[in-house]
Amino acid sequence: MENGNTAITGKKGEYDLITKLMSEGFKVYTPVLDMDGVDCVIKNKHGRLIEIQIKTRTKGEGYNKQFIIKREFKPHKDFFVCCYFIDTGDFWFIPSFVFSKLCERENGCCILTMDIQTEKELTGFRNEHGIFTLNMEEK
Repeated sequence: MENGNTAITGKKGEYDLITKLMSEGFKVYTPVLDMDGVDCVIKNKHGRLIEIQIKTRTKGEGYNKQFIIKREFKPHKDFFVCCYFIDTGDFWFIPSFVFSKLCERENGCCILTMDIQTEKELTGFRNEHGIFTLNMEEK
């Protein structure tokens, strides 16, 4: 899917995950404009509002797929990055502080390379575990 227009792939990934979040009972709000990289805001069962940026890629044949944030990255407790492999359906809802710790910085970008080791480190944020993380109370 990514071989075509990456904007279409990205938007499809956003809609896939927004649909998943709504089916899990979250209230989902989408901004009118792409401001500050926030693709949606959710309200969880505790009333906590969480900003989410969704990054979509295809996994294809191997590893070392990069999820890139092309702006100044400012982690905070109510901001998560969702990394989504659209062709396998795997996704990770990663707290922004964890994403920031694992990513490399290059030319003003924050780059998370999803390889075997990174997948192991992020097991607790993958698929249904990630959904559970979003439902935690604010700390």
